[in-house]
Amino acid sequence: MTFFVSLDQDFPEAFFWFSRTDYKLNLFTGSVILLLCGHFYGQWAGKAILLKRRNPILTGILCGLAVLLSTAFLSGWPGFFREGMDNLGTGDNPFEDYILKPFFWIAVFGFLPALLMGIWLGWRVQVKGSKPARTKH
Repeated sequence: MTFFVSLDQDFPEAFFWFSRTDYKLNLFTGSVILLLCGHFYGQWAGKAILLKRRNPILTGILCGLAVLLSTAFLSGWPGFFREGMDNLGTGDNPFEDYILKPFFWIAVFGFLPALLMGIWLGWRVQVKGSKPARTKH
């Protein structure tokens, strides 16, 4: 977003683009959902990689994409219930505007980063989990 906004603004203004939007609640909710999904899927990935000896790269990729897609789907609902419900039955399609379009664009732009982060985090779980724990004396 910073890159797209900075095309016609200077970098500091573009970097803080989120402070000037009307959808701060959606961004905040999406951030919280992202952290919760990351925690949930991260725990599952850690158990799958360390205890069940699953492939760390594949597990990381699947969990990274699960975090992305779960967050993309769930983060549009607050805006739908807050603003979109008023447009039901009109010419607008609030389900498309608040759920499908954000899901599509988050999935498109987030696919590669989620894939790369999943590979890296799956590998890090395996590396960190294979080292013996240090004890303090």
